[in-house]
Amino acid sequence: MIFAWALCLFSILVHSATAHTVDIFPRALTLADTPPCGLSCFISVIPESGCALDDLNCQCQNVGLAQANAACLLENCTMADALGTSKVQASLCGLPNESKSNKVLQATIVVYEAAFLAVCLRIYRKYIDKRLGVDDYTIIAAILLTTLPCGLVIAMTQMGFGKHIWSLQNGQLKDNLLLFFIASTTYVIVLGMIKVSIVMFYLQIFPWRNFRILSYTLIAYIVSSNLAIFLATVFSCWPVRRFWDRDVKGTCLDISALAFANSGNAIAQDFLLIILPIIFVGKLNVSNRRKVVIGIMFAVGTLGFVATIVRLKFLLDFKVSIDPTWDYVEVTIWTTIELASGFVSVCLPAIRQLIVMAIPNRCFQYFDSVRERLVREKDDEENLVS
Repeated sequence: MIFAWALCLFSILVHSATAHTVDIFPRALTLADTPPCGLSCFISVIPESGCALDDLNCQCQNVGLAQANAACLLENCTMADALGTSKVQASLCGLPNESKSNKVLQATIVVYEAAFLAVCLRIYRKYIDKRLGVDDYTIIAAILLTTLPCGLVIAMTQMGFGKHIWSLQNGQLKDNLLLFFIASTTYVIVLGMIKVSIVMFYLQIFPWRNFRILSYTLIAYIVSSNLAIFLATVFSCWPVRRFWDRDVKGTCLDISALAFANSGNAIAQDFLLIILPIIFVGKLNVSNRRKVVIGIMFAVGTLGFVATIVRLKFLLDFKVSIDPTWDYVEVTIWTTIELASGFVSVCLPAIRQLIVMAIPNRCFQYFDSVRERLVREKDDEENLVS
């Protein structure tokens, strides 16, 4: 019932995510349409650009001028003034009204559905065996909570996320930043829950006291570090409202440094999650071949590790930006991929068991007979040589 509710909510959000074409520039804008604050910024930064006041071609192609003007707008102008100035610049320079909204929408839907399906398969397998544990309930809570950030990203695409600032309407930038703030803080919680569920799964496999001490220590590290990152994210600006409302006076932390700290922490956690079971797998009372298979399963089961590393590349563009609805697209997509990879990885053992159950026994008997024949042929060759 809970899964049906979550899927229904997500479907409603997806169904409502329809883009409407808006005539961004009903008439050609001129320099006279520039808000006073935007014009003041332009006049203050133009001398250092090397462009003449009447050289529009130079001004439109000068990257340094655009960056200096953006910094001035962020520091001194209201969000409405920054939007109005950007629209004038786009009109004068013929900037394209390109969009990545559909890319964000499609990526979010695909990765959420993949994660949701993986969790459903895991719970179905555990339900068959009647052995649902704390780790399963943790992962259920995590996938339900993930509906929130994924749903918010979908809602953001309706408000212009994936487009440049000059394609937005008044108020849309503030709305996007508010939803982005909620989604990013929720992401930290979900990521921690996924990793805690992995350790809880380990505790069901390895019964030794030393392992349990290390596991509970790792859980304490994951909970405490993610809580610290969560609080730092929530209070990255003071007052908090300044994160999405740049007209509110206040201060903000370096959100790029905070994002890198979060990713570094996640990579350290993933590394420990890989190393911990591999150290103890040799003590399991199973065949060597089985130990290798289990070790590989644990290693493959940390797909989020790869996604987190790839995500680092896109964090370079994650900073306070004049054009966040465009600049934050890739990091948003890879954040959802990171979460989905985490869900798939923790569900792989149960999915593997379902696949094994679906394969007829005759197939296993055939492969066993082939393996035994090859072993006999090898022994015969060795006897002939000797």
